[in-house]
Amino acid sequence: MKTTPNIDNNPLKAKPQAAAKRPALPIPVRFIGVGEGLDDLRPFVAEDFVEALLGLGE
Repeated sequence: MKTTPNIDNNPLKAKPQAAAKRPALPIPVRFIGVGEGLDDLRPFVAEDFVEALLGLGE
């Protein structure tokens, strides 16, 4: 007998995050991690981040 997969029990299914249930706090982003260590923290500059994300930088 062939069974149909139950998508409700799929571990890859997106679940709502706890933060999505409450309003975000107005905390500014000061640093961004570009790796896994503390030495990989860089000052966050929104314009530079968007340019790098879109591939518009150098």
